[in-house]
Amino acid sequence: MMTSRLYYMVSVACMILLTACQGRVVEAPAAAPPVVWPPAPNEPRIAYVKSFSGPSDLGIESSLIGRL
Repeated sequence: MMTSRLYYMVSVACMILLTACQGRVVEAPAAAPPVVWPPAPNEPRIAYVKSFSGPSDLGIESSLIGRL
């Protein structure tokens, strides 16, 4: 009787621990529609590619004189 109760409690504890270790499913955000000008129904001629706010966004490093 005592061993069957112990096996039951251990199996329940294992099931709880295994479900707690399961990872969360993360869904990728939906892709935004491209930003173009002029808007439809006209043929798009200009498209937004990306933005930058400083030299590091373009891969520009400071010069040797600037680092001194």
